[in-house]
Parts: sequence; structure tokens; C-alpha cells
Amino acid sequence: MRGRRRFASLTLGLVAAVLVLTGCSLVEPSSPWEVVAEDQPFFELNELPNGFEGTTIERTDDNRVDIPGSTIRVTKITESDSLSRDAAIKVNTRIPASEERLPNEEIAAPNGEVFHAVRLDVQSNYWLGADSSQLARPQFSVLFSDREQESFLIEWMQGESILLFSASADAHPTDAVLQIEASGSTQQLSLIDGSRVDSDIEHFYAAANEVAINEQDSLSERATDETGDTDAIYIGIDDAHLTPMTAEYGWADEGNMYLAVNFNYNQHFTSSRVSTGMDALPFGSGTTFQLRLPDGTVLDAIDTVSTYGVGQLAWFEIPSTTTAAEFITTIDPYPRREGFAEDFANLEFVSPLTLTHDNTR
Repeated sequence: MRGRRRFASLTLGLVAAVLVLTGCSLVEPSSPWEVVAEDQPFFELNELPNGFEGTTIERTDDNRVDIPGSTIRVTKITESDSLSRDAAIKVNTRIPASEERLPNEEIAAPNGEVFHAVRLDVQSNYWLGADSSQLARPQFSVLFSDREQESFLIEWMQGESILLFSASADAHPTDAVLQIEASGSTQQLSLIDGSRVDSDIEHFYAAANEVAINEQDSLSERATDETGDTDAIYIGIDDAHLTPMTAEYGWADEGNMYLAVNFNYNQHFTSSRVSTGMDALPFGSGTTFQLRLPDGTVLDAIDTVSTYGVGQLAWFEIPSTTTAAEFITTIDPYPRREGFAEDFANLEFVSPLTLTHDNTR
């Protein structure tokens, strides 16, 4: 008898080992949903399941996440206490249509829970100086409060996508979240109510996001020397942009953002003696680019970058609460000839900027 018990014990052990190695479990699913889920915490769908009801989420500053190149929103949240058999088989395509462990009609959500089907939308955005092709690819993952030590990666998100999962009927906004990590920032959108529940650039969402300029603002000066050669200097503003980060400078300090002023600067001369001239001469080393804030604070440009032709970008880091400023350029012309400094003395270009916030973006 002792030998037979030993043989039976070894047989059961081998069977268990084979089941483990082949991915099978000795523990039978306790509910039809467990048959469908196979311990997966959520599923990605192409469309909302039939019978799910919910609300469309209004576009506000509080229910979006911005990263370089993309804006992510929860656009619709739906719920249901059951899922049809046909929908369940579409949810997990590994389950055969003939699966006998599923009821013929409805599959109930686990006790005390409801099914959530959440529609997400990823749209492109543009931050000057933060070309997403120059930055690391963002990482998307889903986190659940009852599985604190785990995060579940989503391979990639673009356009519209739908996530289906089961959660408590009285779940809190932070109980299920989409986490987005991009360029050193971490932000979260609730999959329960669509709100942004965490962000390490929170100040950015209440800051100005548009800059109004006077397109007519320009300065033009000319002078002719004793030989008849004519020198001319022109500066005019094109536009201005706000961004919380750039590929070159990284994220602005907490509470700050970057302002880029796009302007044209050209110094050139034409000769009356020969059919020649010079164009796009560089400004002199004494030229300064500054920003004057309403409280009188004057900020120097952190960088000036040539763009195309005679285009230039002057970069500033400003408080995110800024609503107005003056762009000031003190011009030190390129000294093409003697007496040039006297002909073009005290050249200063001032252009007002108005910073506003559009909460419908």
C-alpha cells in the first residue's frame, strides 16, 4: 500500500507540473467574467459594447493631459452591470464561440462591481521647439488601486481607443488611471471620471497659451554715406509662442514656461557705384534682446536662434502667471564702415505682447 500511495502522489505531482508548464491552472474560474478575463485587468476594444450607457466628457482644462506632440483626453465614460456573450467573445478573441463555461445570455460583473468602457482620444498638438520626433517615445500604462504593485503597459495610443475593465460600483477617480510618462514628466487621467488626477506640470494648464502681437510693429532706418552707398536696418515681429518644454532646454522650472518671440532682423546695404551689395549682415555683439514684465522686471533672452532667411527666435523663461510683456531689442548694428555707429545710434525696438488663456483647447 505504501508503494501505491507513493506512485499516486508522484503522478499527481507530474500532472500539476505539466499544467503549470503549459499555462493551465488547477484553480477553476469562479465566475463567467473570470473565464473571459483570464486575469487580464483590462481589454482594448475597437468600439463601445452594446448596452453600455454613460456620458460624454466636456472639453476643459481639467480633463486632458498634454505632452510633446499629443493631447490625451477621456471623451466618454460608459458603464453596465453586464456584458452579452457575443460582446465577451469579442473582448477576448482567444475564447471560442462554443465556450461552455459562459452563459448563453448576459455575463454579470463581479460582485459589487460594474463594467466600465472608456473612450480615449489622442490628438496631435504643437509645441515650438519640442518636436516629438526628437524626443523619447511616450509610455502609456494603466494602474489600478487594488493592484498597487503592478502597472500594465499599452503598446501605443493614437486616435481613438476604448478600454474595458471591471471596477467597484463606487470607485474613486484614482482607483483606475491612465498614466502617461513623456520626456521626464508623469501625468495621470482618471478612467473613472475623466479628470486629470496627477501631473508634475500642473501649473501649465492654468497658464496663458496664446500670445497676441501687433503685426504692424516694426522699425526701419536708412542712412547714406558720402560715397552714396545706402545702409538699411529693419526689425519686425512675426509671432510668439508659449511652451512648457523644448528639446534643447528641457522643462521650464516649476511655475515657469518658455516664451519664444519670432522676429525678422535684416541689415543690408546697396552701392551706387557698382551693382553689388550685402544682405543679412549679422547684428553687432552689443545687441540685446529683453522682455519687460508689468512689474518692471527685465529678463534677458536665454538664447537667440537663427531660423530661416533673416528670421530669429528669442527664447525667454517667464512666470506662468504672466499676462503681458514688452519685447525690447536694443540694436548694435554690424560696423560695416566708419561712422556707422553715429548714423544708427540709439536704435531700440519695442513691441507689446498680450498673453491670454483659451480654455477650449
